[in-house]
Amino acid sequence: MISKVISLLFFALVLGTSAFCEDYQVQKGDSASNISQKSKVPQDLLARANPNQDWDLLKAGDHLNIPERYVVKPGDTLYSLCRAWGVDQAEVWAFNGLSGPLSLKVGQVLFVPVSKARTPESANWPVSRSPHAEGDKLKSVTFATAGEPFRSVSDGTVVYQGEFRGVGRVLLVQTADKAVYGYGNFESSSVSFGQSVSKGQVLGTTSPRPSQKLSFFAFRQNEPLDVFSLKK
Repeated sequence: MISKVISLLFFALVLGTSAFCEDYQVQKGDSASNISQKSKVPQDLLARANPNQDWDLLKAGDHLNIPERYVVKPGDTLYSLCRAWGVDQAEVWAFNGLSGPLSLKVGQVLFVPVSKARTPESANWPVSRSPHAEGDKLKSVTFATAGEPFRSVSDGTVVYQGEFRGVGRVLLVQTADKAVYGYGNFESSSVSFGQSVSKGQVLGTTSPRPSQKLSFFAFRQNEPLDVFSLKK
């Protein structure tokens, strides 16, 4: 069972969609204007993606959601993209100022809306960051992190820990009801195989490299679970 899930993880992380909502930490001297220029995201879309942000009081250390800028490829449809991103078509229409369903053109630029349901406060995540739904077979989510601790979302036992070529480190924690929570692509681990862990316990440290995003997923008896709806 474990090897099958690890194989799925390979396809989830290596071959999955490239669309992300970036968690951006404001730097000294940043403004709405230069963040817009750096990210290539219009200021009005930045405002929509961060409705609680007071831009006049922007300060170093603040975290912002930066919508992904996606360039339409041959074969893309609005339906297929929305399904991969885990958002409704109506959200994409509204976010991009579109009038309704349309045929996409190769090279057209779309911005991925930040779903209100997918914020750190709406679920118990391994890190306090905004998750991005990968739309893969594992129903995994990823987090843009910066060398910080990640924690167990549940009580359980470490049933797997190891390296997987092309993916990196993988750690699996099984709960009493046989659900398994998976953490992948992290920097280092502070637990070991067979160890009992408690909810909220630090499992390790994420990578400081922006390109190495923490992956999180869950399954039971080889069936992927929706981590957004799980009660952990």
